[in-house]
Amino acid sequence: MSGGESRNFCIGIDFGTRNSSIACLRGGQAISKTNSSGHVVTPSFVAYTEDEEGQELVLTGASAQSFGRNFPQQTACAIKRVIGSAYADLAKPPLKDTVLSWPFKVVNHESTPTVEIKLENMVIHRTPQQVSAELLKALKADAEAFLKAPATEAVISVPGNLRV
Repeated sequence: MSGGESRNFCIGIDFGTRNSSIACLRGGQAISKTNSSGHVVTPSFVAYTEDEEGQELVLTGASAQSFGRNFPQQTACAIKRVIGSAYADLAKPPLKDTVLSWPFKVVNHESTPTVEIKLENMVIHRTPQQVSAELLKALKADAEAFLKAPATEAVISVPGNLRV
């Protein structure tokens, strides 16, 4: 590659309910990439807290999972199970039991399930898609750190036994 050229990289993301992982193509071979914690698997957790200035701070992966042990109401996991569902669907099996088991709160916002996180200085509302996007952004950042270049394309697999 000469000085003015840039390469486009495509990454693969396995977006799982409990764990996620990433892979990159290097030299024609798919390489499973470790995350910023040095692990191949990233827990599919997203946590919300505040920094010293009272601004929203988002944690993902293992740090969110650890944070969730002490602050479960501020930590979303398995949220992919309700992507695309109407709020009314959460009152029916099998989603009813799943949502009732979560320590975080899911509220109705315009007929859409929305995660509600109460922090010291604010209340955060995020759709399942927005919560999932935080995790996907972190996975993309890990891949870009490995590639030392922007990932301009991605293939996302969404394995599921969603039963919905």
